[in-house]
Amino acid sequence: MFKPISPQAITCVSPIPPSVRPSFEVPPRACDCHAHVYGFPPHYEPGGDKRYIPSADSQVQDYVRMLQSLGIQRAVLVQPTIYRDNQVTLDGMDVLRAAGIDARGIALVDPAVDSPEIARLDAAGIRGVRIHLREASVPRGQDARIMKQLDPLIERIGPFGWHLQLHVHGNRLQGLREWVAGLPVPVVLDHFGRVDLKRAAQDPGYEVLLRMLSEQNCWVKLSAVNRFDDPTPPYPSLRSAVQELIAFAPDRLLWGTDWPHSSFKGAMPSDAALLDILAYWTADASVRHRILVANPERLYFSTRTA
Repeated sequence: MFKPISPQAITCVSPIPPSVRPSFEVPPRACDCHAHVYGFPPHYEPGGDKRYIPSADSQVQDYVRMLQSLGIQRAVLVQPTIYRDNQVTLDGMDVLRAAGIDARGIALVDPAVDSPEIARLDAAGIRGVRIHLREASVPRGQDARIMKQLDPLIERIGPFGWHLQLHVHGNRLQGLREWVAGLPVPVVLDHFGRVDLKRAAQDPGYEVLLRMLSEQNCWVKLSAVNRFDDPTPPYPSLRSAVQELIAFAPDRLLWGTDWPHSSFKGAMPSDAALLDILAYWTADASVRHRILVANPERLYFSTRTA
């Protein structure tokens, strides 16, 4: 769902240029399940929630070089909020495919989008819809009531095999848990559900996240790990909580770089370091294969349209 333009925007720091390979052997068909690409006028005009201005080296050609440096052969592009439509993501998928990278996308749509438009996006490789539930946009305790307004949209995307991707703070998971459990489509929670990984044992949202993962329709992205409390890779204070997630539901976890780390203000990590963290979390190559290959295959690349 596209948001109005903000009068103030920050200029993003550039991602670190690719220069090193990961420390472990990346399996064939590994997938970066969360990244954004950007474009600039006159081809791509801003018009969404313009809280930030992307760096000049956050375009799809830059992303291709990064993926090739990591040995990653698949990618899922998530539509940024700063544009009027999904064209930058649709074009980005085409460029990725031309470079030999299998690509899928996650769109932002108006809840009233009709089935012919969904079919058009599906044919282009879109496999889900992202919903931003920002803290200030919905009164606490009203999350599920507001989200139920999406039920007609969910009914329309269901026949296409699409899923719902939620960007929500961990302190709101409790209000959404029952609604999510009853949905007829898979739900993917961005960025660990934004729970407090460093203090997981004291964070009620973390316990809710585990309960949500016990439902077969809920998935979690192991992405944006650099946006938590630890300043630099491998972010050791987060390790225990992430390892618990991996042990709890290895078949419904996805890994993503969150490239190009838009509006990030901390110490910029290299994307090779972010991939290496997966080996820091689990030494089991078969588990890494699930997270990097088998799970994305099921959610994004085996989907069939109606």
